[in-house]
Amino acid sequence: MFGTKDQSMAALALFDAERAALHIMLVEADFGDLDAEVIDMLVQATTSDDSSELASELLAARLTLAELEKFFTQLHLRASGCFGVEDPRTASTLHYSANVHFLRGRYAKALELYGCALAMRRKALGEEHHAVAMTLNNMGRVKNKRGKNEEALELYGRALAVGQRALGEEHPSVALTLKNIAVVYDEQGRYEEALELFGGALTMSQKAFGEEHPNVLIVQNHMAFVYNEQGRHEDALELYGRALAVEQKEMGEEHQSVAATLHNIAVVYDTQGRYEEALELYGRALAMRQKRLRAEHPDIAATLSNMAIVYETQGRLDAALELFGRALTIRQKTLRAEHPDIAATLNNMAIVYEKRGNHTGGL
Repeated sequence: MFGTKDQSMAALALFDAERAALHIMLVEADFGDLDAEVIDMLVQATTSDDSSELASELLAARLTLAELEKFFTQLHLRASGCFGVEDPRTASTLHYSANVHFLRGRYAKALELYGCALAMRRKALGEEHHAVAMTLNNMGRVKNKRGKNEEALELYGRALAVGQRALGEEHPSVALTLKNIAVVYDEQGRYEEALELFGGALTMSQKAFGEEHPNVLIVQNHMAFVYNEQGRHEDALELYGRALAVEQKEMGEEHQSVAATLHNIAVVYDTQGRYEEALELYGRALAMRQKRLRAEHPDIAATLSNMAIVYETQGRLDAALELFGRALTIRQKTLRAEHPDIAATLNNMAIVYEKRGNHTGGL
């Protein structure tokens, strides 16, 4: 496969190809038969250091995460053979392998691979290269997901400084890092600081890409989450609604971005006391996540936990305990023992046991 130059040029149109063609091109290809020129073209076509936080998500719209993992694993091995283990192109394939592990909720493995990619990029490209900034940024995302927010902010700060020097103050990659810092501020309850950074990232992304780009939608979703926490529920629903319409149109009804937005709208409905509507959307989001993600993905745990909270509010205590238990099992397998999500789940279960008059609850 890809034996001629005409065939190899097809790699440059990956994002426009149909899923079946992508599957054949990327997953069924015999990478051992591909020459260095074709491997180079595949690396250029499927990695983009200017938006590496999102590129794997975009490609995942047409391939399963398992297929993506297989592809980038093969591409990394072949790139290592063609260009050497210290070549920047080899580092890019390792960075993107880490991206896929991040998407699958394998945070420890993602951090390990990002660390290797970072060392390779620093050695080959120098400390001030924008590719170094993007790997630092993505390592910050892993730290954030694992509940280590101060470490995340330190990595984001380094990524921001390098990115601004290498790319300029208003580059889309800089906007992504600003967005990530704002996410941490939101989690720390620093809502006005978060909204200020989200606003800056949104303006930069809109200027670079227009209103319907995934970068823009992601920032709007985060802003909506802050609005809901501030009690601005209608503002939140307006932003979520706009994002959902574009995601369904551009990415398809079953994309994980759609599932995330449905989940977030359900959070607002729950806050408003619209419990049945919330459960309906949580149920849709859960089905989509279970279809595309591995069984122990943290996003599945998040939806299970939120559904359990609604059941508890409704007095459906047995149903709440069952879902809390499933969420706890996932979180204990995927998160560090002291992660706040584990503590919150245990606390929620204790409250339900107390409501049932069972103060031990087996915890």
